[in-house]
Amino acid sequence: MLVFPGGGYTKLAIDLEGSEICEWLASIGVTGILLKYRVPESGPHYNKECDCEKDPIKPLALQDAQRAVGLVRSNAKEWKIDPTKIGVMGFSAGGHLVADVSTNYRKRAYLESDEIDKVSCKPNFGIAMYPGHMTFHTDKPYELNKMLPVDSNTPPMFLLQAGNDI
Repeated sequence: MLVFPGGGYTKLAIDLEGSEICEWLASIGVTGILLKYRVPESGPHYNKECDCEKDPIKPLALQDAQRAVGLVRSNAKEWKIDPTKIGVMGFSAGGHLVADVSTNYRKRAYLESDEIDKVSCKPNFGIAMYPGHMTFHTDKPYELNKMLPVDSNTPPMFLLQAGNDI
């Protein structure tokens, strides 16, 4: 299970939503791999200057997540991981990153550089805990972010959402 900590795409809550989650996963027999994706402003984020949400100039967090899924899948045999059971779990901004990599897997957000980038970066399932930015790029209340193209090929997803973290 790849774990994406939150932090609003400005920092990483690496302990509470990262290493502690990996330790818990290990305690129940699940391999937890913590992704320290690039920040700040590497995904949709709040900007104080305009008091608004902004898209990243480059989707660095998505690039890191795509690469991480491909890396785990390409090393699955060596790491004794079932390549058909590679999941992603994230919290707040990390929850958004779960939705992002789970819906934007068809094309890498970066130029392919080696054989790992030829391996699928589509997770087999996702767990998005109180994901942020889910209503960014929308016109109506409770509409899903248009940058997250959910379709019949989107992997199964458990979504835990609170009314104050959308």
